[in-house]
Amino acid sequence: MSLDLLDAPLRLTWAIAGNRSPLNTAQLSTIAGRIADAGLFFVTLDNAPLLNPAWRCLVECLVDQGCQVRLVCQGSDDELEQLTALAERSVELLFDVARLVNGQNGLLDLAVLTSTLEKMRTIGFDPALSLTPLRHHLPAIPKLLRFCQDHKVRRLRLPNATIVGSFAGYGPGDLPNWPDLQNFSQHWAEQTWEGGDWPILEIHDLFLWEILTPGDLKSRAEYGGCQAGNSLAHVDDDGQLHPCSAWPHLLGSLLTSSLEELWQGTERFAVRRLVEQAPQGCVGCRDLALCQGGCRGLGITLNRECGERDLMCRGPR
Repeated sequence: MSLDLLDAPLRLTWAIAGNRSPLNTAQLSTIAGRIADAGLFFVTLDNAPLLNPAWRCLVECLVDQGCQVRLVCQGSDDELEQLTALAERSVELLFDVARLVNGQNGLLDLAVLTSTLEKMRTIGFDPALSLTPLRHHLPAIPKLLRFCQDHKVRRLRLPNATIVGSFAGYGPGDLPNWPDLQNFSQHWAEQTWEGGDWPILEIHDLFLWEILTPGDLKSRAEYGGCQAGNSLAHVDDDGQLHPCSAWPHLLGSLLTSSLEELWQGTERFAVRRLVEQAPQGCVGCRDLALCQGGCRGLGITLNRECGERDLMCRGPR
């Protein structure tokens, strides 16, 4: 399962915990400069970047150096007020709708979702919708897809979970496993769909992708095997670099080292050696060449009792 190693990641997520960030503006600017200097293509500012006083200088630093910036917004009034200053910038807005999913049955607050989307569009943004597929979020996915159809939302993002840091708002117990996915598969099979264009789907997890888009793997070409510590990287709220948001493994601090230095460090290469080894829980699986062990960060961190297999995988096929 060996992959060509990249000199720098292509995509990076950066957790910025709003006005609760432990870092000051100067420290955040140092990190932004080092990310920009590394020549990354895509940078996602996650959590609550618009609530941090430094957000303007961070966005300007990254955009001016050629990074394509994706900015997560949870739709609060304070965030929307800040958005007006971004209307002239080439930034992609990701509307994180997690706060609008109520209870364990996936009820979606459609009234607030509709009004918030309209406000964002009035300001000048046509956001993609984003929902981390936690256990209690799975039932909301069909409703969210119908909303995208009805309101002509161009993209729906179901990203990987974040278990690095403490500001994600959920913990390992909220992550779905294979029984949850089996229940969702049955729920999905009961859905009926009327005409209307679907949004472009951006789904990190292979097993969820198989349910939502059976037989269609061509759009997952860029996810050929776990890319943690290769084309993917994550910066936590303290400025520490990790292989990805689902793999808490310290590679070093961007406050004291350049990204290029850390990417050539021993910890990063140790991560890639782990990725190259097939999980013990996948031995004998006929589809190992397809999933290549799934999400290695979650498997290694949270599923050692099952041979470090992906949490959403029932077992070898």
